Amino acid sequence: MMSLTPYSPHRRSRFLLYFFLPVAFAMTVGAAYSFFITAQFRDMQSIANAEQVRHMQALVETTHVSFEMLGIQRELAAALEQVRSGQLDEAGAYQFHSEVVNRLTQLGAQADLTLAKLVALDLTQQPALNKALGQFSAYRNYVVMATDIVAIDPTQAATYINQANEQYYAFAQLSQKIDVDLAADSLAHLTSTEEALARSTRRAQWIGSVATVLGILAWWVVSLLLSGRLSLLARGLQQLADGDEFAVDERDFSAIAKLGAHPQGLLGGMAAAVLAFRLANSERNAAQGALEAERENLESQV
Repeated sequence: MMSLTPYSPHRRSRFLLYFFLPVAFAMTVGAAYSFFITAQFRDMQSIANAEQVRHMQALVETTHVSFEMLGIQRELAAALEQVRSGQLDEAGAYQFHSEVVNRLTQLGAQADLTLAKLVALDLTQQPALNKALGQFSAYRNYVVMATDIVAIDPTQAATYINQANEQYYAFAQLSQKIDVDLAADSLAHLTSTEEALARSTRRAQWIGSVATVLGILAWWVVSLLLSGRLSLLARGLQQLADGDEFAVDERDFSAIAKLGAHPQGLLGGMAAAVLAFRLANSERNAAQGALEAERENLESQV
């Protein structure tokens, strides 16, 4: 009589792992891919934000330099009117001169730093930046000379102020062009980033869709294999329950025998149990047949 492999809890554990490990692997891969895509999007957004910040800083600093120059021009004109009206004496003019020189020194350092940032952003040609620095330097010189003599020679100071105005207008015009270039380049970077994010999103969706379809197909194949084997075992049991173990297509029990050749697995153990039940049923029927034949023999002798 065919012997069955004793039941072991490890058999059930292996069967559970057959289903758990693929699912866990698929979920882990999906989570890792999602994390990778999220990190990629975050890096792209971070780079775009940093580029945007650099553009905005340069734009603000350029506008600030031009705005400060305009403020000094207004103060110069007001100081000249005060001198002419006698409201500003020589001591007050000297104090005003010192304040303006200090402001121009700080403004010059900021202008150098701002233009260096523009060079790093590669938005304006170096000759144009050199021209802007030259205009600011000329503006500063005229302002210093005007404030130096505003209380002594208001007429000459007015001439220097007019020349400073011309340099300021030229600088402001170039500064406005730089601001326009900064805004246009910032918009181009934003558009490029949006397009890159859109491409990455479409690629991620495509990869995710393909992976989902492949996963579904893989599980469909596995389900077909398992359902086929379970259906095979179910047919065998149904045939045995109907008492037709020898009146069936032997191909079913041949397939069950192949499956039961490895009884260590759960399905293999079930197949071995079906075969053992079939053998026991066959032996029982053979014993009953022999007993019936012997009984008939004894009855015939009586």
